[in-house]
Amino acid sequence: ARYFTDPAMAALWARRVAMVTRSPLVSLQMERVASLRPTMRLFADRPRAMAWLLADQARLRTTSQPTAASG
Repeated sequence: ARYFTDPAMAALWARRVAMVTRSPLVSLQMERVASLRPTMRLFADRPRAMAWLLADQARLRTTSQPTAASG
């Protein structure tokens, strides 16, 4: 679990990590790791996980595109 929280490894981290599990035991274990990384979230189903991941991409696309006024 140190890999997920070690600042020396931050360059290797993904912008967001979505983990899908319905196992209560796995959820409890991964919640400990996720509590140290705000870009990591747990989900009980894949569609919600994908929506969360893709929402970040959509936000990045809309903020990085030039507007008519700027370009």
